[in-house]
Amino acid sequence: MTSTMKMLYGPPGTGKTWSAAREAVRAIEPGKYAAAMAKVDPNSAVQAIHQSLVNEGHIVWVTFHSNYSYEDFVEGYRPVVEAGAMTYKVVDGPFKKWCERVRRKVDLEVGDRIDSAAGREPFEVVDVDVGGWVLRVW
Repeated sequence: MTSTMKMLYGPPGTGKTWSAAREAVRAIEPGKYAAAMAKVDPNSAVQAIHQSLVNEGHIVWVTFHSNYSYEDFVEGYRPVVEAGAMTYKVVDGPFKKWCERVRRKVDLEVGDRIDSAAGREPFEVVDVDVGGWVLRVW
């Protein structure tokens, strides 16, 4: 799979969301998209593929509004309550999280093993989620 970012803008109710969902499926899974378009109900088929790509973290949705800022989209300070006291921490936004994920993406799958540089037992991929891989360390 490839990583693509596309931003759509325009007034409400003009079909941006549905167009974006179709375009995302077509860009990420062109074969599955073509097969879905050949079905009796192509819209439902494309929606099902889209939902699975969202669940796997291959598609991330961000809705902008007039108050949305750099701090929301990339990174910024956010109030955090820890042990009853409020502090401020830098929190990554969806754009930065996606960039980091793409930067380290090497298409590992559950069951893959990664050799340890220190000559120890290899790490094993036990789960894959939006944040990356869950590894078992021996």
